[in-house]
Amino acid sequence: MNVGTATRDRFVAGALASLFAASLFVPALEYPGRGDSPFAPEGPISGIKCLAALPFVAFVPNWWANPLFLVGIIRLSQGNGRAPLWVGKTAVVLAITAPWVVGKPLVQWLHGSRFVTFPLRSGYFAWLSAIVGLAAYSWFADRTAIPPSPPSDR
Repeated sequence: MNVGTATRDRFVAGALASLFAASLFVPALEYPGRGDSPFAPEGPISGIKCLAALPFVAFVPNWWANPLFLVGIIRLSQGNGRAPLWVGKTAVVLAITAPWVVGKPLVQWLHGSRFVTFPLRSGYFAWLSAIVGLAAYSWFADRTAIPPSPPSDR
């Protein structure tokens, strides 16, 4: 890896981490509320609340895209070749399950038989963009990497 590539990787890792951090402070989804619980208020929920809702979200597959994204960003900034690509792909698959996971089983668990949806807001799409950006950049960087030349016999 040359100096230019390492600098570019660190810059992209910083930009994607900044987008991810910004997504935590805007509404990620709209909670319809149950009206009977002070812990489930109506209205928008920011990404930081979604991220910090442990242990409840540990059972939601799309939450696991967060630690994978963190691992991918660290590996990208260290210049580790294919690790960000595979971590990024896995994080994207987990992240895009949010509309189905949040829209069906989690809602039925929270609301019983009544079907209620959680409309996704701009924070979700910014979060998803950061994760997709990691996978896309890693794929592009992997495709354009020049393989090392074999040692000569001279």
